[in-house]
Amino acid sequence: MENKSNRSLFKILTAVIILVLIVTFSLQNNTNTEIKLWFWTANSPLIIIILFCFLAGLFFALLAFAPIFKHSKHKSKLIDELKERIDFLEKEKIK
Repeated sequence: MENKSNRSLFKILTAVIILVLIVTFSLQNNTNTEIKLWFWTANSPLIIIILFCFLAGLFFALLAFAPIFKHSKHKSKLIDELKERIDFLEKEKIK
């Protein structure tokens, strides 16, 4: 029981530390930055640009790995079906 409470405390402490780091990083990087892409320009705080780039990268990574997740889900379904067949055949063999 004590081990679980230690893990929970560790998770909470880690989350608080990460939150403090994110807030500190955000406050230190709030200056406006100009973004240029061909004929388009925009001004935005640096933290917004960094977060947008991070979220865009996360989105494209998930999009790239989606077929792998789908294939893995299909394989686990197939494994479950085969286990059911094995159980059925073993029961039939016993009879």
